[in-house]
Amino acid sequence: MVLLIIIILIEMFFNLTKFLLKNLDIDLTNSQVNLLQDIAQNKFVTYLFIGGFAASIDVGIFIFLHELMEIKSLISHSISVPISAIFSFSANAYFNFKKSDLLFYRFISFSIVIGIGYLLGILIIFFIDNVLQLGGTIGKLVSLPFVVTLQFYLNSKITFKDKNG
Repeated sequence: MVLLIIIILIEMFFNLTKFLLKNLDIDLTNSQVNLLQDIAQNKFVTYLFIGGFAASIDVGIFIFLHELMEIKSLISHSISVPISAIFSFSANAYFNFKKSDLLFYRFISFSIVIGIGYLLGILIIFFIDNVLQLGGTIGKLVSLPFVVTLQFYLNSKITFKDKNG
């Protein structure tokens, strides 16, 4: 139920943005309005927005379980990641890539892509932490743009591709 409300709020946000850009008397040129509309409709920007929200869900649930409920960190992580992944998949399927067919297979593919991104992150973090000796946090931060870009590419080309394409 909460997931449905969040998804509806995201859709309302995008529709409101489009409406305001078209109807408000803001001192923008047509090219500026078109640019803002293109950004609002861009799948990668939407993917980043949904991913940021999913990361907030992940961290929020993790902190609640680990810090407040005093559940062990790996168990908390094992609960928070799948919940945020389900949100991310649902929001991307319905609002970003506009897919409602083959959802079970798309979810399996999405999960595999998450696993591939996880492994890429481990490789980058390991290299930066152990070889370059710059620390795990630096490795994690450096890994994020690579993981996000790879996952977006794989999800857009495989997970959310058209049935006929």
